[in-house]
Amino acid sequence: MVATSNRLAVEAALWALGEGGSAADAAIAADAVLGVVQPQSSGIGGDAFALVAEPGHPVVGFNGSLNAGTSGCAGVHGPTTGS
Repeated sequence: MVATSNRLAVEAALWALGEGGSAADAAIAADAVLGVVQPQSSGIGGDAFALVAEPGHPVVGFNGSLNAGTSGCAGVHGPTTGS
């Protein structure tokens, strides 16, 4: 089952699954399409929420809705500016 706010994103996710991809592959395919058809609502800079369930393991939740700390990003994203 796939659910998104846009039919084209659903079709992309279903295609990924039909080609043997995982649920993560389908989510990436759907998000790539949503970034084009609904750029104001999806893509880099937006929130990220996910539940991951692997066989034999507990469900893990991810909440990426908060701002990143400045001290942890300097080496990853380039130099920081400011005081």
